[in-house]
Amino acid sequence: MDLIRPAYLNDQEKMMELNNIMEEVGLLHDKRHIEQKEKIEQLRTEICRLNKMLFTASNDQTLYRSYSTLSTMHQGRKN
Repeated sequence: MDLIRPAYLNDQEKMMELNNIMEEVGLLHDKRHIEQKEKIEQLRTEICRLNKMLFTASNDQTLYRSYSTLSTMHQGRKN
């Protein structure tokens, strides 16, 4: 844009259009940045949720195995 600006020095209307275009580009850039930031936050939240599910499932399996082992040992003592 700075390369174009010197060509428009004598045309005030073109300079105003150029400034408006630059402002629009800046706003679109800001909007895209905010959207990407929100997307990243959503992905992080989803990753945390999945990690919790994985950890819980892992712990549940460990507890089940421990319970099964204890049940087997307890049944062996009864006999």
